[in-house]
Amino acid sequence: MGRRAAFILLVFLCPGIAPSFAAPAEELSSVEDVSNQGGLYLRKKRFKLAYKFLDRAYKMPGGNQNFMTVYNRGLAAQQLLRLETAYKMAEDAKKLAGKNAKRKAAVAEFRDELDRLYGRLDVHPAKGETNRVGRIFVESQTGIINRKKRAVFESIRERFRASKLKLPTAIYLPHGRYT
Repeated sequence: MGRRAAFILLVFLCPGIAPSFAAPAEELSSVEDVSNQGGLYLRKKRFKLAYKFLDRAYKMPGGNQNFMTVYNRGLAAQQLLRLETAYKMAEDAKKLAGKNAKRKAAVAEFRDELDRLYGRLDVHPAKGETNRVGRIFVESQTGIINRKKRAVFESIRERFRASKLKLPTAIYLPHGRYT
């Protein structure tokens, strides 16, 4: 009997020792359960699913007061280059960390990484402009040699070109010169 057949037979005969799988979304009802599921996806580097669950947990009653939900949502947002959300979650997590030294250190490291990689750009409407909703077209003034940094910039640029924003707003880009 092969290993696979033995495993299937073992699972069939002993269902109590079956490997655990992700719980269906409808079975997760508490902030902690949804947040833990998002954290699991984050550790597995499945960032879209992690963000989906953590965003859901964040929007649940009390979710925005749960440190792990806020902190992990920020980490997932960073991986998806939703940097505005990542920065906001870093600030919120800092407040929620309280006096817990381990949490404060984790948030400080997260915020330092964000600041090392990205800079804030405040976008305001032109003088006399009455339209407050629009798209942002960002171009690099210099060529970006670093492939990873260029890919990050192009991903952010495409997102802003495809979605409407309310002005004034702040956006975050890799350090550089832009128009």
